[in-house]
Amino acid sequence: MIRKPLSRFFLFSIFIIGMTVLFNSCSGTKHLAENEKLYIGSKLKVRKDRKNKFKIKNGNKKLLDAYLTVWDVPNGGVFATPFIRFIPKRLLIYNLFYNEKNKGFSHWMRENFGEEPTLFSDINPDLKVKKIVESYENYGHFGTKSDYTLKLKRKGKKVFIKYYVEIAPSYSYRKVWFEKDSTQQSDSIKVEIDKYMEDFSIKNGDEFNLYTLKDEKKNIWLHLQNKGYYYLYEDDIIIEADTSVGQRQIDLRFRLNNHLTPTELSKVKVDQIFITIDSVQKNLYEIDKFEYKRGYLKGRFLDGITTIDTNYFSLKRTLQTSNFLGQAGIFQKQQIKYSILPSDSLRIVAKINLTPAKATRLGFSINGDFQSAGYIGPSAELRLKQLNLFGKAQNLDIKTNFFYYFPIGLYNKRASLEYGVTIQATYRAPAISSFIKWGRTTEHMPMYHIKTNIDLLQRKNFYTQNSINGAYGVSWSTRKFDQHNLDFINITFSNIYNTSLRYDSILAGNVSLKQSLKNQFIASFIYSYKIDKRTNRNWPKGLYFETKIESSGSILNLANSIFTNQAAGQKKIFGIRFAQFVQLYTDFRYFWNFTPIQTLAFKASGGIGIPYGNNKTLPYIRQYFIGGSNSLRPFSSKVLGPGRYPELNPHAINQMGDVKFEMNLEYRFKIGLRLSGAVWADAGNVWLLKEDPLRPGSGIRWGKVVPDSFLTSGVGLRLDLGFIILRYDYGLLVYAPFLIDGKKWVFQNKIFIAGSTIGIGFPF
Repeated sequence: MIRKPLSRFFLFSIFIIGMTVLFNSCSGTKHLAENEKLYIGSKLKVRKDRKNKFKIKNGNKKLLDAYLTVWDVPNGGVFATPFIRFIPKRLLIYNLFYNEKNKGFSHWMRENFGEEPTLFSDINPDLKVKKIVESYENYGHFGTKSDYTLKLKRKGKKVFIKYYVEIAPSYSYRKVWFEKDSTQQSDSIKVEIDKYMEDFSIKNGDEFNLYTLKDEKKNIWLHLQNKGYYYLYEDDIIIEADTSVGQRQIDLRFRLNNHLTPTELSKVKVDQIFITIDSVQKNLYEIDKFEYKRGYLKGRFLDGITTIDTNYFSLKRTLQTSNFLGQAGIFQKQQIKYSILPSDSLRIVAKINLTPAKATRLGFSINGDFQSAGYIGPSAELRLKQLNLFGKAQNLDIKTNFFYYFPIGLYNKRASLEYGVTIQATYRAPAISSFIKWGRTTEHMPMYHIKTNIDLLQRKNFYTQNSINGAYGVSWSTRKFDQHNLDFINITFSNIYNTSLRYDSILAGNVSLKQSLKNQFIASFIYSYKIDKRTNRNWPKGLYFETKIESSGSILNLANSIFTNQAAGQKKIFGIRFAQFVQLYTDFRYFWNFTPIQTLAFKASGGIGIPYGNNKTLPYIRQYFIGGSNSLRPFSSKVLGPGRYPELNPHAINQMGDVKFEMNLEYRFKIGLRLSGAVWADAGNVWLLKEDPLRPGSGIRWGKVVPDSFLTSGVGLRLDLGFIILRYDYGLLVYAPFLIDGKKWVFQNKIFIAGSTIGIGFPF
């Protein structure tokens, strides 16, 4: 009779003691010095000067800049915000394992999983209010005022900061001009300044903007440097602002340094260009064939890749030449220097020093491969690289890869082992022909490519497949972060033989699958465009976008109409029906870094393929699928869809579609020095454009793409070993479109479908 209440009282006491210890640890004040305070967040309140009526232009951008100056994240800041705080788990761990030792288990726990308290003394609010004022004054709001107050908690051991800012009306430009001193400046530099000022971005009446002023100063300098003014420095461009004109207006004057000499204000001409390789120096325009210890280069190539010429000096052409030499891939090091002729200070000599790389490289490696389609296994690679084949930086790269892959993920038994060999040869050469020069930028040189792939694949219990692919095209860039790729012709031929009874029985019951797998000849025109502004590849942030369009069979169809005029659906080349389809695919990703240890990663991708003529369905190798450790985790690839059709046959291999839509969201956070975690959700599906009668629900319903998509969610761990990132994810099916209406959420059906998957690198 007594034990039961004592037992409850004892457990309740333990709970109270544990919560008290947890609360004290979470407070973060346990190990603070006597005069220290724990910073627990901040807020910024902004208002306009009440004495004046005015409108703040670009107010959101200015407010964001001001916020960033006071964006100090407290321990436990939710989504790295300074104004929302939850239990600071890392600070909790730090306090639980706190001691004065710098070794042992407690030290290891603090260093890898803990976080030191963020102190009020680390914040320096006095400096912050000065920076707030500075951020607004950079946009012309001179006279802005800022201050702060402190809100103390827990007997003065915790502090919350409230910043206040009162914005004054902005200054604007009354008059903007570039002053030209007729006694000092030559007529030629005046002409160049006038040309630049025609497109000057700062206009009368614009708001003062310090960032725009800095950009214009640099752009003026670059313009003059590219027009031959070799001796000018960026600091020789002077900006003077007169604020005494009244009514919060500014007269803005640009001018050149008054102390510049006539020589410094004159154009400088490149007199000669010398190339040095292996201590041998030759004049660029006298080179027919430049032979050196490791090979040779043709003069035509050196002349084409060197954009510096015997004209006026240009910084742009100098940087372009340096980048092009590096991208040629045959030099270990390149360096460009200029020297002034002793006899004439307005003439310089360009000296290009090149260190050639080793021409032939042979390597062998044994790897652990991971395929995004849901396969993992060992491979052995033999690689031969031959540089500068014909004296024009034509580089050949040949790789032979022997592999043995295992399927992974939920329902991996539906797939089978894959093993075989792949031979890949890539030939690249600089595109220095005149017709492609429009594709040149300062950073990138256009490149021709010829690619060949030969694959021999054995899919156990299904078939043997031989495939050959070849492509000829060109890649180029028009801006720093973008890339265009155009395959003038991309040819693929795939042949399936040695089929099993299991495979034949699957095909016998599915006409559309049989047509998609039937040997076909694909001759395509492919264009892709990519923007990649991601930084820090080990913890990505920024924007990535790619789109690709492919048109197959159009040229062959035209030739067929002219020469043979075969019937629609039966058009052939070399006795083989060629594929006819148009396909579009787009991939968008954005990585938002809250702090260096927290990132929200988003991806949206989708595609559509439209068969016509010879094809009633897309070729199997061009169809879309979902699943795999980079898609709808944790399912194996090709086991979900199409549409609302539930595939119950454990041997089926036809969960492919003509249309795909997929979205992925992942919150990534650092746990320790090399360990990070993730909470993620994946959604998507594939559909057929025309529903297969044998697979009801497989067709797309355009107005119900979202409710007809699968949803999975889970958690994961990533281990960064420096040279590779190992990934483990555990997830479950949350929503399935093939379930009955009203009960498509998995929990409504009292079923539990979950599993794990592994991968290499981030999923996207």
